[in-house]
Amino acid sequence: MIRGFYIYKCKDCGKTFWDADIEKNCTADSMPVYCPECNSSNTKICLFKTLKALLKGEYGGKTR
Repeated sequence: MIRGFYIYKCKDCGKTFWDADIEKNCTADSMPVYCPECNSSNTKICLFKTLKALLKGEYGGKTR
């Protein structure tokens, strides 16, 4: 199940990108997210950047 979309940052090449947070086998774990640039699974969620982008309306959010 998709839990939402987040901005991820690759720890290897430094690229930031949007991707889905997908539940792994009905647990609290997430499926690994691979960097589109270098195909590394060494990524992390940038929660502050995600919230900031959503508030700006950059990813399908509604603007007022």
